[in-house]
Amino acid sequence: MASASKRPRSEQQRFSPQEVVVFIMNDESDEESSVDSEVGGISSGEEFELNQGLEGESAGENDSDSVSVISLGNGDISHEESSDEGAPEILAANPRPARGRGARGRQARRVGPVQNRHTGHGSYDDPDHPNQLPGFSPRRPAGIHLETPVLSGTMTRALDFFQLFFSAHILQDICTHTNAYARRVIEEKPSYADKSGTWTDTSPGEIKKMIALILYCGLVDVSSFHRYWSTKTLYHGLWARSIMSRERFKALMAMLHVVDPSAAEDGNDKLRKFRTFLDHFKERCQALYQPFQNVAVEERMVKSELRSGISQYIKNKPTKWGLKIWVLTDSSNGYTCDFDVYTGRDAGRQPSVHGLAYDVVMTLVQPLVNQGYHLYFDHFYTSVQLVKDLFRLDIPSTGTAAGNRRGFPDGMKDGKKWAKKTERGSMRWERDGECLALQWVDNRPVTFLSSIEAANNFVMVTRKQKVQDKWTNVEVKQPRAIQNYNHYVNGVDRSDRLMSRNNSLLKCRRWWKVLFSHVIDIAVVNSFILFQIHRAANPDNDDLKRPTKYSVAEYREELVRQLAEFEDYGTPPVYRPPAEQQQKGEYETEHIPKVSDLKRNCKVCYAATGVELKVRTYCGAPQCQVYLHLTNKLNCFQIWHSNKHKH
Repeated sequence: MASASKRPRSEQQRFSPQEVVVFIMNDESDEESSVDSEVGGISSGEEFELNQGLEGESAGENDSDSVSVISLGNGDISHEESSDEGAPEILAANPRPARGRGARGRQARRVGPVQNRHTGHGSYDDPDHPNQLPGFSPRRPAGIHLETPVLSGTMTRALDFFQLFFSAHILQDICTHTNAYARRVIEEKPSYADKSGTWTDTSPGEIKKMIALILYCGLVDVSSFHRYWSTKTLYHGLWARSIMSRERFKALMAMLHVVDPSAAEDGNDKLRKFRTFLDHFKERCQALYQPFQNVAVEERMVKSELRSGISQYIKNKPTKWGLKIWVLTDSSNGYTCDFDVYTGRDAGRQPSVHGLAYDVVMTLVQPLVNQGYHLYFDHFYTSVQLVKDLFRLDIPSTGTAAGNRRGFPDGMKDGKKWAKKTERGSMRWERDGECLALQWVDNRPVTFLSSIEAANNFVMVTRKQKVQDKWTNVEVKQPRAIQNYNHYVNGVDRSDRLMSRNNSLLKCRRWWKVLFSHVIDIAVVNSFILFQIHRAANPDNDDLKRPTKYSVAEYREELVRQLAEFEDYGTPPVYRPPAEQQQKGEYETEHIPKVSDLKRNCKVCYAATGVELKVRTYCGAPQCQVYLHLTNKLNCFQIWHSNKHKH
C-alpha cells in the first residue's frame, strides 16, 4: 500500500461530510497500566478498567510508525502504514470552512510534522508560541432556532416552549404505546382496569396532565405520595386531586410505555425500553438550539436506588447510586445540547484503544466538528491524545489532568515534590505540539492540558495567607488558562443547579421511568432557557413580560398550571365524595350567601378602600367564611368569587 506521505493528491482518500475521521500517530493497542491517578475522582472501578490511559505501557510503545484511521461515523476502522522515509504526515478531516456556513465541500487536508515544541520547564517570563485558533463559524447562528416563524401573539407561554420538546407527535406516540401495552397486560393486572374490566384509553391531554402532576409533586413536598390525595383537613389545599385521581395516575404510571411494545428488541441494547424515545428527544434538543462557542462535557448522576443492569456507584459523588449520563452543555447558560446514558461494559460495544473517556468526548462533539468550538472537561476525560485529536478537528480544548497519564511530560510528573519547594502562585509549563502542559501551585499543585491558552498569560488573584500568625490577603499570579477553565467548565453544574430546584424525580420500580422523569426535567430547563432568550429578544411584547427575578421555579409553576389547564388564581379545592359530586353535577352549592346576626366588615371593600363598612351577609363555604356586600347597588359577593380577584 502506498504511504500517506508519497500518495499523489489525486489518489488521496476522500471522506463524506457525515464521517468524522482522525488520523492518529502511534495508535497501537498496548497493554494498559493499572496505575491509579493521584488526583481523586475517577468515577468507578469499572470505568477505571475501561479508561486506563496511564503510564506503564509495554516497551516499544513509541516504535510503531503506523497511522490509524478512527471513524466516528458509520465507517469501519481501517489502518494504513506510512513510509519510514522522513517524518510521516498526519491527515485530518478538519479543513477550515469555506466562505459561508455549513460543512459542504470539505475535504481532508494535509498537516505537516509538528514543530511547535518546547522542552524543559518554562515560567511566566518564558516566551510561548500558542496555537493559531480556528475562527468560530457554527453551521447555524448560535442561539434559539424555532422551526416556524413566530407570529405576533404566539410563543408567549411556558407551555408553548415545553411543547417544542414534548411535541404533539411525541405525546401521541406515548398514548399509542401505552394503550397497546395496557390492553395486552390488563388481564394480568385487573386492578388497573375500569369498572367494566377493560382499559380506558389515554389521550395526549391526559398525558399532559400526568406530566403536570409529576412536576407538581416536585414543587410541593409532602411526606408521602398518597397524601397528595388525602381527605384530611390538613391536606385540603393540595391540587393533585384536581389534576387527576390517584388511581388513574397509578394506572398510567404502571402502563406507561414510550416505545412500541410489539417491536422486536435488541437483547444487547440495555436501553431498548427507552432508545427510540431517547433518540428522538435528543434530536429535538439539538434541532432547537445552536450552542455558543464555549461548551463543556461532564458526567451527571440521576439518583436511583434501583439495582438495574446500568446502575452505577460513584464513591466521591453526592449522589452515589444512580444512572450515569455523559452530558454536553453550553457553558453560557447550561443548555443540555446532547447526552448519552452510560450502560456499562456489557453494552455490546467495546471502547477503542484510547479508552472510554476518549470515546465519550469524541461521540458528543460530532455535531461541533470544524466549527471552532472551545471545549472544557475535567481530569477523567483529559489526555494528551484527546487534546491533540480535538485540535485537529478544529475543537481547541482545556482540561484538568492527572500527572501520570500516558503522554504527559516526564519532567512534570513530580508535581507534589516540585510544589513543596516553590512559592504559591508559581507555574511551570512544557509544550508538545498543539498540547500545552501547565502546572500551578495554589493550596496544592494544579495540572492542566490545553490547546487553547498561551502559557505565560496570567491574572492576579487574591488568596489568604498566614503571615506572622495572622491571616492576610495576598496577591498571587494565576495562569489565565485556569481562570478561563473555572469560568467555562461549569456548564453542567449550572444545568444541574437548575434541575435540582424542584426536580420531578419519582421513585419507580423501572429504571427507565426514573430516566423518563429526568428527561422531563431536561425539557423543563431547556425550554426555560429558550423562553428567557426569546423574552430578551422581544422586550416590547407585553405577553412575554414576567417578574424581574423570574426563576425556573416560577416557570415550573406556570407550566403546571397550563398543562393542567388551571387559572392563575382560584378557590382552593376541598375534598368531596364522588357521590356528592355526581349529585351536584356541574353546579356548585357550597358558595351561597347567608345572613348572620352579627355585623362584620366587608372583606372586599375594606381591602380596596380601608373603610369599615359592616354587613350581615357572608359566604357559607368553609373555605371562604367572609362577610360581603350583597345588594342591588353593591355586589361584593360576585367580586370575591371572580377568578380575577386576588384573595
